[in-house]
Amino acid sequence: MKAFYLSISFIMLSIGCFAQELAVVRNSYGKGFMSKEGKIVIDTQFKDARPFSEGLAAVYDGTNWGYIDLKGEWVIKPTFAKARDFSSGIALVNTGKEWQYINDKGQALSNINVGSKAYDFNEGVALYKPMSKLGLINTDGEMILPPTYDIIKPFNNGYAKVKLGNKWGIINTKGEVVIEVKYDNIGDYVEGVTWVFKEGSFYLLNNGIELHLPNVTDVISNLDSQHIIVKGWQGKGMINAEGKVLLPFTYSDVREYNHGLIPVKDKWMWGYVNESNEVIIDFKYNDALPFSDDGLAAVKDKKWGFINKEAQLIVPFVYDITALDFSFKKQEKGFVSGFARVKYKNKWGFINTQGKVLANKWFSNAELFSK
Repeated sequence: MKAFYLSISFIMLSIGCFAQELAVVRNSYGKGFMSKEGKIVIDTQFKDARPFSEGLAAVYDGTNWGYIDLKGEWVIKPTFAKARDFSSGIALVNTGKEWQYINDKGQALSNINVGSKAYDFNEGVALYKPMSKLGLINTDGEMILPPTYDIIKPFNNGYAKVKLGNKWGIINTKGEVVIEVKYDNIGDYVEGVTWVFKEGSFYLLNNGIELHLPNVTDVISNLDSQHIIVKGWQGKGMINAEGKVLLPFTYSDVREYNHGLIPVKDKWMWGYVNESNEVIIDFKYNDALPFSDDGLAAVKDKKWGFINKEAQLIVPFVYDITALDFSFKKQEKGFVSGFARVKYKNKWGFINTQGKVLANKWFSNAELFSK
């Protein structure tokens, strides 16, 4: 019985270890990894490091790149000139002479041909370019789409935009055509809905049915099929998948809907409205971002702070949330899984939803938590 409980404890410990999320942080010594408890669980000993992906992180020891696990132990020894993140159990590495695919044991996958240009796997497939056209291969190295297109954009939830000549369409991860390649431009494919541009006009394409949008001069974002940000002659607004106007095309700027609220800019200042265009939070901010799943939104006075849906200031206006350094990896702004990455007096750290700085620690660089 004692052995049984020890086994269960070991399993639970292993699950907890694998489940934890770590963030890349940098101090004067180098890069390491911090947990959501504020502990440096992997020392800042590396010259460079990438975020964890599928339980492994590419790190640079000053000479070569290799991969460590969430405990900081080498899983793949540092022997590569360059190394990218794992996706679908496969990563791209450069040996110093060529690019090749490896598995999570560091074994070269000779059955997968890199082609003339190296592409990461994305949602179980990778682009394959033997010459001028692009096709798709799967994780077994099988060609599932012969080289056909001039451009294949990254897959998002199983779909990708493709271009052949001057025309755009949509394919799925099987290489099958979902929307015929016949449009002058096209948006992302979300829940059966996208936008297309043809013959000088914009249309919504909803499950194959074209809906003309005569008053739309541009489509800004269709990340949410029911809240599509568009531009008209007098400003920006929002429509749904049926073309119904949710927000009139009169705002200076509009950002993504989330949790019932939409950040909008009315001439000079930002506030929040609902889907019926009713003002919920007054126009009093110099900038404003969508509410996160944690129920807070980043808003700006001279600096950035965070408010709740009742417009109460939870985190004071003392932070920056973006980086001016072009070498700095683009990061999602605002709260993600309980923490927001912020900058204070040229140092980066994390705050929780109560505004408390994680472990009261600040770094010269910090990236989002991942595992």
